[in-house]
Amino acid sequence: MRLLILTLICLLLSGCLIGNVKQGPIDTTNTKTGIVVLSVSQTNGWFKDVRSIVYINGPKEGHIMSRNELIPTSHIYTRSDFSDSMGKLNVLELPIGKYALVNWSVSSSYFKFTATEDSQPTPIEFEVRAGEIVYLGNIHFQLIEGSNVIGIPGLADIELPIISNKFERDIAIFNDRYQTLDPIKNSSLNIVWDYRNPIGRKKGTALQPSQNEVPINKELVPIQPYTAPLSTYK
Repeated sequence: MRLLILTLICLLLSGCLIGNVKQGPIDTTNTKTGIVVLSVSQTNGWFKDVRSIVYINGPKEGHIMSRNELIPTSHIYTRSDFSDSMGKLNVLELPIGKYALVNWSVSSSYFKFTATEDSQPTPIEFEVRAGEIVYLGNIHFQLIEGSNVIGIPGLADIELPIISNKFERDIAIFNDRYQTLDPIKNSSLNIVWDYRNPIGRKKGTALQPSQNEVPINKELVPIQPYTAPLSTYK
């Protein structure tokens, strides 16, 4: 009964959080699983209660986040793995098969930025192979600060997520926590994670921008958005 209740809760939450592999030696002898490494990060600053979430579909479904709560619903979060942003390195052991990053959201206790149901982001496909360790890149969310009518700071908007190659930074952290003699395949992209139909973008309630709005690093934005063929992942 307890397992059934936990399963139902996971389904209601659009998939459970996919936890990291336990730190230590990495076992790549399992013929039914592979290892996926990717980081999720967001703008540093006052965004204390904001977390960025990436949703994964495939043989194992769930989500990963830029930060985890130490205790569920406590709003007390783990420290950032990075000095230049708030984020987390995710090291996942997944059953072999075809997967896709299918959606993302940015949320807090009070709001949620996401896409509409009829216009989801373009799926980012990848494959998990037995015994292989693959790095998919860093998914970064640029948060834009604003303030409400009485001057209280808040999240005014976000840029489209950027997937970029932070292999050296992320694998240095990986090597501090895990031990393996196997090579790590770098399959990172360098793209803006755009929508299938950009008109379908849905924003949260816009706030009045403040004087100290967080600048957007335009140099990180590639010229071409990701336009790979859509898969069966919805």
